[in-house]
Amino acid sequence: MTAEALVKTTVASDLAEQGVAFKNLDMYEETKGWLDQSFSWVIPTVGKFIHWDVVDSWDMVDMPMNQSRTGRLRAKNMEVGEAYNFLFRLCVDEEFCRRHYGPEYSAMIQATRFVWTTEHDNVLPSNAVTGLMAAIYTCPDCGQTITDLDGWMCPMGHHGYDAVSGLYFTKTIPPRPMAYGNPKNGPDDFKCQPVKEAVAEKKTIEVNGIGLGCSIWRKDLFRHLSNPWFETIQKDNTTGTGGGTQDLTACRKAKAELGARFGVATSVKVGHIDLKTGERY
Repeated sequence: MTAEALVKTTVASDLAEQGVAFKNLDMYEETKGWLDQSFSWVIPTVGKFIHWDVVDSWDMVDMPMNQSRTGRLRAKNMEVGEAYNFLFRLCVDEEFCRRHYGPEYSAMIQATRFVWTTEHDNVLPSNAVTGLMAAIYTCPDCGQTITDLDGWMCPMGHHGYDAVSGLYFTKTIPPRPMAYGNPKNGPDDFKCQPVKEAVAEKKTIEVNGIGLGCSIWRKDLFRHLSNPWFETIQKDNTTGTGGGTQDLTACRKAKAELGARFGVATSVKVGHIDLKTGERY
């Protein structure tokens, strides 16, 4: 080989190693995409109108590669708590599911590990699924990966998150983060937590309650939780006997009965759209 040919070969090899993929290896590692990230996708539609920004965002979500997932499972013309009970039952009760879908699709729905919830007024980021999956597989106590999938524990014996939400805000000024309560203050704390520092560091923070506009839930939680899972109770939500919207009452019940843990992944930034004005929060 001539000196000139050797130089060209060396340059080509150097260029190959400088490819975009090799410069971004950490990005895939962060997604934990080699783990079981199969999910059933549920949407409790409210009314007949879904903003086109929301629908477009569904199509732009980066889905886990070569993993099982369902199409959009919807509940129409139901109160939102009733809709979620119906949809989650489809995902964990095969006999019930077979009344609405054929046996093959029912089996597929039952076989997924997680339920992904989205709503009609939430604009999703591209990392909606991959970011939430990375968060739910990360131990909130030591940061190790969850390896005991039956007990949902890390190698150190810590119990992982049972559900993780993306970060979004109320449709108000000032915007209030839907990251409800600090577990250190007890199970009845549902005050909106500060998130500015966590957002800057792309952290997942532990909370007592999460919203359902973009969240991942472990199915096994609902196989052990008493019914009804989701229920809107019109009472004061500041005490243990108080009420709350369907998302917070489900979280309260799961913590009380099963010691469930919930997190908000601040790296998953979700829009909340006012359908009357088009304003995003």
